Amino acid sequence: SGLTDNLNAVLSGNTNSMMTKYADLVASPKPPWDGTYECYTLSLSSASGSFRDLVEVRSYSCSAAEFETSSRILAQVAQDRGIAFRDALNNVKASSSKWTQLRDSLVQVKDAVSALNGRMDCSAAREDWAALSDQVCGGLVASYMIAGQAWLIIGCLGCLGALAQYKLWRHLRDNRSLY
Repeated sequence: SGLTDNLNAVLSGNTNSMMTKYADLVASPKPPWDGTYECYTLSLSSASGSFRDLVEVRSYSCSAAEFETSSRILAQVAQDRGIAFRDALNNVKASSSKWTQLRDSLVQVKDAVSALNGRMDCSAAREDWAALSDQVCGGLVASYMIAGQAWLIIGCLGCLGALAQYKLWRHLRDNRSLY
């Protein structure tokens, strides 16, 4: 949602006011209020390794004419960069751009998730698991337990029967008559 909102904000951006301000600065730079002039030189680097090295700014004291020239140059650089930004933004806004397709895809996904939100109910699966649990715990385990107990009882009774037969055989063997 946040990604979609940010992408919509960029794609709906308007650069007209920014471009008007740049044009005004190029046309008539404003002099400083205190009467001291300080000029700036700005160097932009596009092939640097760190974001801190993208712009180099140097300042120096200058006259009113140099200040006006320096201000016009800086405003022109800003206007050129603004025009490049506006062109890049217009390319991104184009209906065939990948960013617009991404935004449309994100909106579709967001709508699908919103439609599913609240409707994701696992009660049917819970009922099936409850039935399986009842069968395993209540039916299968109980059946095996009863069968095991039955075989244990049969084994114990078999041992008792064998012991009784042994006692009878032993008694008859010891008391057998020779005549």
